[in-house]
Amino acid sequence: MLQACTIDGVAGVDFFSSDSVHNSVHDSVHEDEAGNVCSTLRVVRLVHVATATAAALVVAGSTVLNSHVVPGDVERELSVAFESRIEVRVDPRFELFSVLERLAGAPEYGVAATPYARAADIWFAPHAADAAVVTMRRLRAENGIGYDAALTLAAQLDEQLRPVRPLSPLPEGVDERWEGVDIAALLDEVRAFATDTRFDEFIVGEAKYTSNVEAAFRSFVAGRPLVSWFDDHLGARDNADYSVVPGLLTGLMSYGIHAGVDEIFAVVALEAPDADGLPALGPLSEEMLVHELAHSYVNPVVHDHLAEFSEPSPVLVEAAPAMAQQHYPTLEIVIGESIVRALTVLYLYDEVDTAAANAVLARQVELGFSWVPALARALDSSRSAHGGTWSDAELIATTAAVLGLDE
Repeated sequence: MLQACTIDGVAGVDFFSSDSVHNSVHDSVHEDEAGNVCSTLRVVRLVHVATATAAALVVAGSTVLNSHVVPGDVERELSVAFESRIEVRVDPRFELFSVLERLAGAPEYGVAATPYARAADIWFAPHAADAAVVTMRRLRAENGIGYDAALTLAAQLDEQLRPVRPLSPLPEGVDERWEGVDIAALLDEVRAFATDTRFDEFIVGEAKYTSNVEAAFRSFVAGRPLVSWFDDHLGARDNADYSVVPGLLTGLMSYGIHAGVDEIFAVVALEAPDADGLPALGPLSEEMLVHELAHSYVNPVVHDHLAEFSEPSPVLVEAAPAMAQQHYPTLEIVIGESIVRALTVLYLYDEVDTAAANAVLARQVELGFSWVPALARALDSSRSAHGGTWSDAELIATTAAVLGLDE
């Protein structure tokens, strides 16, 4: 989970100097923080058809979430060949669960204040007491279902809101907070909510807006080597599908979601939306995209090697209160976040500029990840020693060493 913050600059402090090698990393700095953002990833096939066709698909009583529709031309190919695997689309499943979270009073989903968010409030307000909303509110109180948890479940569903794979035991990608929840009963309520609220009609009615948001993200993604950077450094994932999903109701939060190993979604918050709700995508959006994509590579590795972090780390023990405050309650999450943040810094250093990398490093220290500068330095040294790549073992060993667990 990544915190989205404003950057005021860090005068006089450089973690990476443009006149030096990558290893020039310092360990302290100050910078203002503002807000939060999270992670998780996954893919949805982009099917764009005319609005009239989509409208014809909205059948009374249907619980089907139609393939996302927009007016105008069919989706065009990404302009940059090396990123042609990334698709951009608003995902109706994620929007449905975001609406439920917003109605249930989840603070992180209540931040969005765009015309789209206001339209959603008006459309769905008469159903604020529906069973699905009541259940989501209870699950937040009893199971901590919030932030990305609902979206990790949404990623496991088809357009009929039915699971694409068995949900017991929880499959790869579903947040562990769903353990013990009667998911089948909840999904019955969610399907009823989608039908009763005419959810598909709402999505069709917002097609012009969602199309414009998608176009902004598509243009932004096309010029950036997001997947290729990770493939070059961590190994290509030929069977993986990648989607960038604008988070229309996620407020300040961005999430990396995956379903299984190869369906990867970067749910990305709208950076500085204007009066029409259109984002001004810039450095923060690129950081969030990289961060969320990194989770799809890093999380499985950390999960498989968690035993190597069984000894207590003095660094992490000291940081535990700050981590808990940011909703990073487990060792696995903190280790994953640490590696992801360090990799994000190195991407920015390689592909953007030194100032961007330094600003993000500064923010990590302010957020309590005081070891990330040292980890970025160590990972940079490791890749230099191994032909510009990291193996799983090298990622884990380098992180353990920085945290004082290599003895």
